[in-house]
Amino acid sequence: MEKWFRNNYRIFTVVFLFILLVGWTIFLQKNEVGPGRIEPLSGNNENETSASLTPTASKESPSVTAAENGKATSGPDPTDTYAEPTPVESKDSTTPTEAAPAPTATPAPTATPTPDPATPTPVPATPTPAATPTPVVYAKFPYVVTDIDSRLNIRSGPGQEYSIVAKFTPNSYARIIERGEGWTKLSSGGYEGYSINDYLLFDNDAINKLRAKDALYVEVTGESMNIRKGMGTDTDILGKAGKGDRFPYIPERSTEEWICISYEGNDAYASADYVTESFNTNKAVEP
Repeated sequence: MEKWFRNNYRIFTVVFLFILLVGWTIFLQKNEVGPGRIEPLSGNNENETSASLTPTASKESPSVTAAENGKATSGPDPTDTYAEPTPVESKDSTTPTEAAPAPTATPAPTATPTPDPATPTPVPATPTPAATPTPVVYAKFPYVVTDIDSRLNIRSGPGQEYSIVAKFTPNSYARIIERGEGWTKLSSGGYEGYSINDYLLFDNDAINKLRAKDALYVEVTGESMNIRKGMGTDTDILGKAGKGDRFPYIPERSTEEWICISYEGNDAYASADYVTESFNTNKAVEP
């Protein structure tokens, strides 16, 4: 209510002055023309603004507005708009003129507060596990080791119907000639024949058993051999070895052409043409 009154107090002020002016004009007319001599405005036009009053200077023709006859409403409805009529000054100080209504004030749009952007919750970075180095698997270790407690026959053919040509004792080894599904052709101790796979260890199983017994070595067969840093004759030479020298064998990093050995605590390579296995374990013997 208080806000509404502040916005419309000027309208009430103009209406009050207007009513006061009308009353004063009626008072003057009654004193100058006499009682009962108030004459209505001639040529009353319906298009005229009922809120306007222009008294004439002649005493014989005073004019009053329709407001005196109770036909005009006083001022605009204060609930219609926020417009505040401003009185317009007239050149004739004796003739007040009601100010044209000011254009309707458009209320300033209320600024909608922009919400602060939500602070993103930091997501802890998932640590990337360190890559586990994949061990090199020597999938085709060219030797087998026996997995027996007494003896294993070496036969002339892949089957028990074949004759026995040699035998293995516990912890014996042999070189693979041809690996089969059930029987493998082997060479060991100067003998050659077939043994059943159920009692043989292959690949990593054979390597692990030989290494556990500290039996995994190679021996130099050439008169002189270069020990190189890498695989190939174009790699650096780390040293030389002579016939009969032995070195720990690393089959996981070896190939058919280059044998990886341990040399002065580091990996090194020797040509497969100049070394042979030298396992500290048994070979095949006569039956």
